[in-house]
Amino acid sequence: MIRGAAKLTSTPCSEGRYSVMGGMLFRLFFPPSPDSAPIRYAFAAACCAVAFALRILFDPLLHEHALLLLFTLAVAASGIRGGFGPGLLATFFGAFGVVYFFPPKFTFFTIAPGYLPVVARELTAFIAVGVS
Repeated sequence: MIRGAAKLTSTPCSEGRYSVMGGMLFRLFFPPSPDSAPIRYAFAAACCAVAFALRILFDPLLHEHALLLLFTLAVAASGIRGGFGPGLLATFFGAFGVVYFFPPKFTFFTIAPGYLPVVARELTAFIAVGVS
């Protein structure tokens, strides 16, 4: 360990104690040793499942707005935790899930002509962010 460097496994609280939740989150996203590939990809799938469940929960409030917002967070978490491959898998799951399950004013994979430019623009931006 470098002299003078702070230990990054836990965060100090205002009372001088260490935050258990901050340490748990840090270990969740930055494990001490790299996980195996199945665990990293399972984490990506779980992040997308949580994002999907939250999107269904918030659908009465959001309707057709911000379809990809929660899936963007799932892609970021998967990329941070697992690397490029799990992040790309989360990007695919998010894009597929939004096009298949959350179509505004259209049925599965049949997009109304008025929404086609909007859907294409949002999916292009989402995939570009997910790949980068």
